[in-house]
Amino acid sequence: MKTRLLTFLFILCYSYVTATNTNINLGLSGTIYSAADSLPLSGAVIEVLMSDSVIARSVSDKNGRFIVKCQHKNSISSLCLFKVSYIGHVTFYTSIKGDSERTIDMGKIYLTANNELAEVVIHEDNVIQKVDKTIVIPTKTDIKASTNSIELLSNLNLPGLMANVIEKKVTINGLGAIYQINGRQQSREQFMAVNPENILRIEYSDHASSRYINQNAGGVINAILKKKVTGGDAFINATTSPTTAFLNGTAKASYNFNHSEFSLLYDNSLRDYSKRKIDQNESFINNLGTTSRKNMGLNAPFGYISQNIDLSYTYVPNDKSMLSVIIGNQIGHQHDENKWNVDEMTNHNNLSFYRNSNYKYNSYSPSFDIYFTQKLKKNESIEANVVGTLLNSYYTRKLSDNEVITTQNRIDNRRRSLIAEILHKKTFEHLSWDLGVNHNFSHTKNVYSNSTNSITRMDVNDTYLYTQITGKVKKLSYDIGAGLKIYGVNNDTDNKSFFRNLTTVNFLYPLSSYLKVSYRFQFKPVLPSLSQMSNVIQYYDALTGIKGNPDLKSYSTSTNRILFIYNKKKFRANLWLSYYISDNPIGLSTYYDEGKNIFISEYLNQKKNDKVNTQVDLIYNSIFNHINLAVSGGWQRFSSKGEDYQHTLYNLYWSANLSAYYKNLSISANYVRPQKSLTAEQIVLAENYSSVMLMYKKNNLSLSLGVSYPFTKEWESSEWSLSKVHPSYKHVSIRDNGNMLTLGCSYYLNFGKNLKKSKKSVNNIDNESGILKVE
Repeated sequence: MKTRLLTFLFILCYSYVTATNTNINLGLSGTIYSAADSLPLSGAVIEVLMSDSVIARSVSDKNGRFIVKCQHKNSISSLCLFKVSYIGHVTFYTSIKGDSERTIDMGKIYLTANNELAEVVIHEDNVIQKVDKTIVIPTKTDIKASTNSIELLSNLNLPGLMANVIEKKVTINGLGAIYQINGRQQSREQFMAVNPENILRIEYSDHASSRYINQNAGGVINAILKKKVTGGDAFINATTSPTTAFLNGTAKASYNFNHSEFSLLYDNSLRDYSKRKIDQNESFINNLGTTSRKNMGLNAPFGYISQNIDLSYTYVPNDKSMLSVIIGNQIGHQHDENKWNVDEMTNHNNLSFYRNSNYKYNSYSPSFDIYFTQKLKKNESIEANVVGTLLNSYYTRKLSDNEVITTQNRIDNRRRSLIAEILHKKTFEHLSWDLGVNHNFSHTKNVYSNSTNSITRMDVNDTYLYTQITGKVKKLSYDIGAGLKIYGVNNDTDNKSFFRNLTTVNFLYPLSSYLKVSYRFQFKPVLPSLSQMSNVIQYYDALTGIKGNPDLKSYSTSTNRILFIYNKKKFRANLWLSYYISDNPIGLSTYYDEGKNIFISEYLNQKKNDKVNTQVDLIYNSIFNHINLAVSGGWQRFSSKGEDYQHTLYNLYWSANLSAYYKNLSISANYVRPQKSLTAEQIVLAENYSSVMLMYKKNNLSLSLGVSYPFTKEWESSEWSLSKVHPSYKHVSIRDNGNMLTLGCSYYLNFGKNLKKSKKSVNNIDNESGILKVE
C-alpha cells in the first residue's frame, strides 16, 4: 500500500433497504497508520454513524489496532458511515454496508497529515442536507471556474442565494449574509480574500439561527478551509474594465512565526461613471388641486470608492486556546449628481426649468476587534468577543433650479459603539447546545445644518440573550432556538424600552433515500432604526420633505416554509412553499401638511405586509462531463394594508446559470429576471444582472475576460409609489455598465508554515450610522 493514500473520502450514499426492525451486529477491526512515516497511531478515534447518529465508538491502542462492535436496530434505509479522526491529520471517511450479521476487517488505514493536501473524492453526490445547513463539497470544476469565493458561491447554485460578482454582493432570500471562515465570523472582505483552491467545503444555511436573527441576516455562509502547511501566503485578485472606470480589488498577505500569525488585508471597490440618469414622473395631490412633474433625466456623474484595511494578529499557544486582534479601517467616499429637464403643471399653469442635485458622502470608521476562545473540556468551549467602533462621517447636498440654489442639507455624524459577546458551546452524544449573550452600547450625535439647524443625540443599550439546540430523534432532525432582546433608546427628551422574543424552529425528515422535507418557522421582531426615529425634517425641495418618527413601535414578522429537497447523483431539485406575515410594519406614508405647505413622507406603522411564495430550483451537473446547468423560477403574491389603502402585487421571476469547462478553460453565463416587491405603498423592481465570462486557470494564476450586462444596454432598476397623495414612478439607469468589458487576474502564492488557527464563531461589527439622508 502506498505511503501516501488519498484519505479524505466524504461519502454520503443512501440505498433503500427493505429489511426493517432487524438487528445490526457489525464487528470492525483494523490498524491506523500515519501516511508520512507508516508508524501506528495510538489514540485515533473510530466512529460508526448511521443517519448522522453515532452508533459505536472506539479508540486505537498503542499499536494502532482497533476493534469496534456495532449493535443497532435497522429501522432506516441508509448505509453506515465509518469515520477515523486523529489530531493533526485529515479525517478519513468511507461507507460500509449495514448487514444484519457481518464481520469486517478494514485492514490498514493511513491518515494523511495536515501538511499534505488531501484530495476530495466525491461518490454519488457532493451535497449533504442537514436540518440546520446544507454542506456542499466543491468539485474540481467548481473551483477551477472561480477566481474568488464570491464566484465560487455563484457556481455552486445554493438555494435562496444570489451572488452578484460585479457588485461583490451576496444576498440570501433578499437579505444580507453572515460570512464565516472555519466557523469564525468574518467581514465580507476577509471572505473575499479566501482562495477557492483552499476551500474544502461550504456549510450554507438559508436562514438565520436564533443568534444571527438579531442581526437581520438572511443566512450564514461558512467556508471550511483545507488544512495546509504553507509558511505564509499572499493573494491578489483584481477585476477592471478598459471601457469603464471600474475596479474590484483584493490583496491579502499573512505570515506566521512560532505561535503567532500576522495578516494584512486591503480591499477596494471603485466606480466613476458619467452616464447615470434618473427619469421620474410624479404627482402631488391636495385639496387645492394637483401638481404634476415630468423629470426627464440627463446623463450625470456618479461614483464611489470604498476601502478596507485590516491588520490582524493571532496567537495560538496550544490546541485549546486562541487570541485574535484585528485593527480595522473603513474609508468611504461617494459622489452623486443628478440632472433633469423638468416640466411642471399646476392647475393648467406650465413651468419648465433645469434642475441639478449634487451630494457627497464621506466616512471614516476605525475599529478594534478582540477575540478569545478556550476549550474547557471534551466537546465544550467558551468564546468571547469585544468590538469598538468610531464612525465619523458627513453628508452634503445642494439642489439648484436654473442654476440657483434652492435647498441645502448638511449632516455631520459622530457615532461611538462598543459590542461585547460571550458564547458557551456544548456537544452531547445526540445534541448540541449553544448559549450566548450580546450587548451593544452606542452613542450617536448628528448635527443637521439646514433650515432647522437641529442636533440629535441618541444613546442605545441593546442586550440580546439567545440559545440554540440541535439534535435528532430517530429519523427526525430538529433545530430549535430562542432569544430575548432588551432594547433601550434615550434621545435626551424621551426614553423607550423594548422587550421582544425571537424564535426559530426547523425540522428535517427523510421521505426516501433521495427525497427530504423540511419545515421552518421563524418569529422575529423588527425594531425601528435610529434614522427612522429621527424627528428632523429633511427637505428635498420647496414642495417635499422626509422625516422620521420617534413614536414608532416595533413590529413582528413570522415565516412558515415547507421545502422538498430531491438529490440523486447529478440532479438536484427544490420545491419551496412559503408564507411571510408582517404585523404593523414600518413604511413611508405621504401626507400634505397645510401649516408648512409641503408634502411630507413620514415613517409610520402600517397594518399588514404579507407574501406568499412558491419556487422551483432545478440543477443538473456534469452534463456530458463538461456542462453544469441551473434554472430557478417562482411566483409571488404580495399584499399590504394601511389606514387608507390596500394593495396587491403578483410577480413572476426566474434565473439561469450555465457553465462549461474543458481542461484549463471555462465559460459561464448568468441571467436574472429581477423580482418585484411590495412594501406598504412602495413597489421596487430589483436591479437586473447578467454576465458572460471566459476564464483560463493554471496552477496559481487565473485570467478572465468577460462582459457584464451583455443582454441589456444598461444597468437599471425601477420604483413605484402607489400613494393617493404622491403617486410616482422612477427609473434609474447606468449606461456605463451596459455591455461592459471586464478583465480579471488572480494570483495566489504559498510559502513557509501556516498556523493552525482555532475556529471562531463570535465576531461583531457595527455599521449603523443613525442619520436620515435625502438623496
